[in-house]
Amino acid sequence: MGEILTRPLRDLCTFRHGGTPSKANAGFWEGDIPWVSPKDMKQPVIDSATDYISAEAVENSATSIVPPGSILLVVRSGILAHSFPIAQVAKAVAFNQDIKAVTPISGSVVPDYLYWFLRSQSMNVVTRGVKKGATVHSVQSGFIESLMVPLHPREKQHRIVDLLARAEGIVLLRREAQQKAAELIPAMFVDMFGDPATNPMGWHMSPIEEVCSVQTGATPRKEERRYYEGGTVPWVRTGEVRGRHIVEVEERITELAVRETNCKVFPTNTILIAMYGQGQTRGRAGLLKTPAATNQACAAILPSDHVNPAYLLEALNLQYERLRSMARGGNQANLNLGMIKEFEVPCPPIDAQLRFAERCLAIESILGQQAEAATKAEATFNALLARAFGG
Repeated sequence: MGEILTRPLRDLCTFRHGGTPSKANAGFWEGDIPWVSPKDMKQPVIDSATDYISAEAVENSATSIVPPGSILLVVRSGILAHSFPIAQVAKAVAFNQDIKAVTPISGSVVPDYLYWFLRSQSMNVVTRGVKKGATVHSVQSGFIESLMVPLHPREKQHRIVDLLARAEGIVLLRREAQQKAAELIPAMFVDMFGDPATNPMGWHMSPIEEVCSVQTGATPRKEERRYYEGGTVPWVRTGEVRGRHIVEVEERITELAVRETNCKVFPTNTILIAMYGQGQTRGRAGLLKTPAATNQACAAILPSDHVNPAYLLEALNLQYERLRSMARGGNQANLNLGMIKEFEVPCPPIDAQLRFAERCLAIESILGQQAEAATKAEATFNALLARAFGG
C-alpha cells in the first residue's frame, strides 16, 4: 500500500479574517446577513447568528462574507484553553475578528472532508498551537495553515465523510435520548405535586430551616499543602454543583484539614446549593452521592425525617430561576445562608415524597444506561475520527 500524499492546508484553501462593524452606526446592524461571533459557535452547522448586519456594514468594515461550505474556526478566546470551536456554514455569513474562515479551493479537496479533518485536529491545536494570554488565548499565526492534510482519493474522502457523519449522528441520538430521559423526573414531580413555585395543590409551605439543617463549608488555607497533598476527602466547589448528582470533584483535602479547620464532611444525600458564581452556576442544586466537604460558597442542606432528599432536590431545581433572582450584591450578586434558610418549599405528606423517590430510582437507572450508551458512542466516534486522519 503506497504512502498517502499530504499537503499543507494553505495549498488547499483560502483564509479570511473577520471584523466588527461600528456599533455607532445603527444601520449596520439592521440587515439580514448573519454575523457570527464565538458565542454562536456552539453547533457543528451554522445558518443563523445572534446578530445580523447589512451589506453596507460589510463594505465599510473589516468583516467579510464567506460562502456555504466554508469552515469557521475560533482563533482568539479564553475557550482555547481547553477546546477549539469549529463549525461549517450552511449559508453565506459574515464573522468577527475572533474567527478565521477557511474556504476550500474548488476541486482541491472535498469540503466536508476538510471539515472533518479540522475536527480531528482540535486537540492538536489546543495543545500545540495556542498562545496563552492572561485571560484571552489565541492560535499561533500560521499554525492552522501549516497543518498537513492527508489527501485520499476523492471517492475515499466521500466514504470517510459518510462514515463520520453517521457515527456522529448516533452520538447525537444518544444525547437526545439522555435529554429526554432527564426530563422525566421534573415532569413526574409536577404531575404528582404541581409547580413548587405556585403550589397549585395547596401543600403546607415551610421555610427550609424548619425541615432541614442548613450549614456551610470552608476553604482550608491553600498555603498549607498538608491540607491538600494526599487528600482523600472530596472537596466540592460551586462550579461542581451541576446535574442532579455530585459525583466528580477536582480537589480533595486531608483528614487533618477537616480536624484543624472549619471544614465539615457532609453525608451522602446532603443537598448543596451554589450561593456564588457567574453564568448559570449560582442557584444550582445537587445531591452528594458520597460523603464530601465543600467550600464556603455552597450551602449544605441536610434534610430531616420530614422531607425526602430526592423530593427536595427536585423542588429546588424546579425553582432555580427564583433562587437565582434572590441574590444580592454589587458587581457579583450572591445568595447567603439566611436566604436559603428562609426559602419556602411545599411539604406534601412524606409517604408521597417517598413514592416519588422510588420512581426517581427507576428513572435514574434508565439515565445510567443512556449515559453508558452515549459514552460508548462517543468513544467509537472519536476512534473513527482519529483513525480516518491518523496518516
